[in-house]
Amino acid sequence: MLRRLDSFVCIVAIYSSSCGSGSTPASPSSSTTAAPTVTAIVPANGSTQGGTTVTITGTHFAAGAVVTIGGDPAGNVQVVDAGHITARTSPHAAGVADVAVRVAATAGTLPGAFTFLAPGSTPLTSLELAIDQDYQQVFRAQITHPAFFDNSACGGSTVSTTAYLKQSGTSSTLLYVSTSADGKTVLNQLRRTVVTPAGMFRVLVVLVGYAETVNQSNAGSFAPAQDQINQDHAGFAASKGYSAPIVSFQNTNEVIDHSEIADPRTPNGVTAALTQHGVSTSGYDFLVSVNIDPAALEGGFSAIGTQPAFIYMGNYRGWKSSLTPGDFSSISQAVYHHEVAHHWGWAATHDWATCYPIGPFHFIVPPVLFGWEDTNGNGVPEILDSAPY
Repeated sequence: MLRRLDSFVCIVAIYSSSCGSGSTPASPSSSTTAAPTVTAIVPANGSTQGGTTVTITGTHFAAGAVVTIGGDPAGNVQVVDAGHITARTSPHAAGVADVAVRVAATAGTLPGAFTFLAPGSTPLTSLELAIDQDYQQVFRAQITHPAFFDNSACGGSTVSTTAYLKQSGTSSTLLYVSTSADGKTVLNQLRRTVVTPAGMFRVLVVLVGYAETVNQSNAGSFAPAQDQINQDHAGFAASKGYSAPIVSFQNTNEVIDHSEIADPRTPNGVTAALTQHGVSTSGYDFLVSVNIDPAALEGGFSAIGTQPAFIYMGNYRGWKSSLTPGDFSSISQAVYHHEVAHHWGWAATHDWATCYPIGPFHFIVPPVLFGWEDTNGNGVPEILDSAPY
């Protein structure tokens, strides 16, 4: 029994001392140590004078970690555990800064995660800070001054926030996040390419003719209703002190009898009818089919991704007699304030602003969510700002 026990002891010892061989296992190489990652920093902004105590969240933090914010070493670095570090910012020029953590020979960086604010700058609210963190964690994007609509202000329980990152003159990457009322829980998210909600848009409208509802005798009432849309945008711009409207529409209207259109619900059907009348869709941003068929009760839709961007508007009120100027005004608002908004990124679920009160400009979506307001304090609406949010 004693020999067997000695043998057992020797076997166990293999794992700690090579069973008396005199050699010891090599220590793990530092090259195999996992590199640290940085996922968030709270708060996400502080004074250019330094001295802001921050908590950095990530992975694989270890004793001896070095923290830099904007390239400057942070002070009083304390590694709380493998996922958290506290530190104090050093003085730095105003602006966005990267946050980096180095452990031995490896490092992790969260670009643009911290913003240095000049003395006197308006500090961000707890909700803005939470939304800023949401953008960092969901999209790896730094949105310091987010555009958001708080649905809790009118009985809702969510916050909607958007950011438009321009790709070209006509398209943008839309980032959308829906959060809890405090901004700390992400409920929904979206990233996609959309039509930038800014500029002058050329619109070609086909008014599908019916003897009962829309015809040559009353179709002219649609143009004043379209003019009102431009007045809405001009009035909003004036209310914000902007020198010009952010959005305007240049409209061309064609009346074509329903018998000449194979399918007014498709871009191909509408385009074919226009071609027969010698009208090209080339150069237009939107192609709109207004089909007030007295025999059909139906709404409208936006065909996302079409070129020109296609909109169909059906007989959503069940009109059966000649449309009045007021009827055309209702249709115009449905087309320009509703369906066009879907091409700008407004979700088909209509859940960006569940309780937004339609005001004097007849907007259905809060203007701030289209980037039409100044959130970073430089006097320029974010959708036109060269350095938005």
